Amino acid sequence: MSIKDKSTEYMYISARVRAIEATMPGREMIGRMIEAQNTESAAAVALESGILGSAEEAKDPDRLDEVLSRRLKDALDVVESDEGGRRVTPIIRLAYDCANIKAALRCIPSGIDFSDLLFDVGSLPVERYREMAESGDFSSLSKNLAQAAKKAKTDYATTCDPLKIDLPLDRACFADMLSAAEKTGDGFTVDFVKTKIDMTNVMMLVRIIGMGKNGLTEGLLSDALIDGGYIGVETLREAADQEDGELMDKISGLVSARYPRIAEALGSGTENFENECDSLIEAKLQEARYIPFGIPIVLTFLCKLEYEIKNVRIILAGKAAGLSPERIARRVRGSYV
Repeated sequence: MSIKDKSTEYMYISARVRAIEATMPGREMIGRMIEAQNTESAAAVALESGILGSAEEAKDPDRLDEVLSRRLKDALDVVESDEGGRRVTPIIRLAYDCANIKAALRCIPSGIDFSDLLFDVGSLPVERYREMAESGDFSSLSKNLAQAAKKAKTDYATTCDPLKIDLPLDRACFADMLSAAEKTGDGFTVDFVKTKIDMTNVMMLVRIIGMGKNGLTEGLLSDALIDGGYIGVETLREAADQEDGELMDKISGLVSARYPRIAEALGSGTENFENECDSLIEAKLQEARYIPFGIPIVLTFLCKLEYEIKNVRIILAGKAAGLSPERIARRVRGSYV
């Protein structure tokens, strides 16, 4: 049954998340953290901005992860307090479902404690992922993830190849994300997910090509690419069959019509290519600034928060490792708050 999306249904939750966005630290805070002299100074900026509750939280990776995860969890709870918001959050939660069930399937056969690897922002309580991986009953997961997890459990037991877990679950996760986006009836949201699929595929293809042509990479080309984007996976696989000297030109030609910036990045080398892919996703979200209310407002708010959390982690880890501001800045994803 399709859901008819009326933007006015989202007026209340749009106003709520706009109010929260107004208090989010944004670009200036990220810049100050990058330029801080050390971990303590960067943590002080995060503390001043309200991201951390105490400077000590930055010193303990476990506490830091807990604080940052709670920030996203609280935001998801706010959004899900609204009926319309509950249509959007599966698009965010699915990625954490995927990561959690991957961790369970990989670690349980070896008896490895994976509790620190779980995200408490999936669609299920964290203990459920262990229960599912042990029992083989994945029915609590979304449709494609459940099917992929069941097969991955069997295949991994036979091969001990972690790719038999990772690749099918990644494909299934995106299939369920696209299905969730289509159920919202919102064109912006569907376009966002399709664009993410395309960027993931192009990045994957460039990485595989960088490994050189061999039996392994041919298998990866068959299994790693994800259906559902604007650029067909068969078209991408055909591009990878070109002679080595023509590969990047061929891929660049495939993406140039829809993604000229990505084609330009490929033409100038792959050093900053993945950053350009991320920047394109961010630019897509920027478009929601001009929409007064509706699903795009809610989706963009949650994505902004995810980027903020990732950036804080990257910066504090970089400071702890003694990296220069320039090196940290190259790893940070641009803030569009």
